[in-house]
Amino acid sequence: MATHILLIEDNTRTAQLLKMDLADEGYQVSMAHDGLSGLALANRICPDLVLLDWRLPYLSGLEICDKLRRLGHTFPIMFLTAMTDNEHRASGLAVGANDYVIKPFDPDALLAKIRNYFQSSDLTVA
Repeated sequence: MATHILLIEDNTRTAQLLKMDLADEGYQVSMAHDGLSGLALANRICPDLVLLDWRLPYLSGLEICDKLRRLGHTFPIMFLTAMTDNEHRASGLAVGANDYVIKPFDPDALLAKIRNYFQSSDLTVA
């Protein structure tokens, strides 16, 4: 079974480009474009990784991350956000995010980071 990544991103262009890059790497990708549907989808599918924007309609990425951790989910969560200050980074990590990547990001570097994460956690792309 392919490694499953959930991308929660409200910018359609960013989401589509990232989805194509992830699919080209062999990942199965599900997408949500707002906080409420992203939270529901994460609860339903329990992905191997969540890529999460901070600013989303209905629920922020911070709220989603906090809720997922309070529900006991342990899958890794990586923020992909334009929030560059240390206060936001610290807040995201404090509620349980595993990583914090600032937009705009280099797609190749992000894919390498994801690949390395899965290799170090013994999850592989099928």
